[in-house]
Amino acid sequence: MFLSAYAPIFHKAVCETVNFMMLGEQFNKSHWNSHLQTTYGISKRHANGVIASSKGAVDSAKECRISHIKT
Repeated sequence: MFLSAYAPIFHKAVCETVNFMMLGEQFNKSHWNSHLQTTYGISKRHANGVIASSKGAVDSAKECRISHIKT
């Protein structure tokens, strides 16, 4: 039941984080962690998970784009 209730919150937080990272602005992990905690009412541990997941998605997309261009 927890995962069913938490999934929409996590999804929204990841989408917002990825969009912010893709803007190219300076990313301050500490500030963004606090933002996620207050906006979505999640713990610091969950906010760190959101940031890690988002960073992985952004880094992977950048690598895939570079690989696609080389190909």
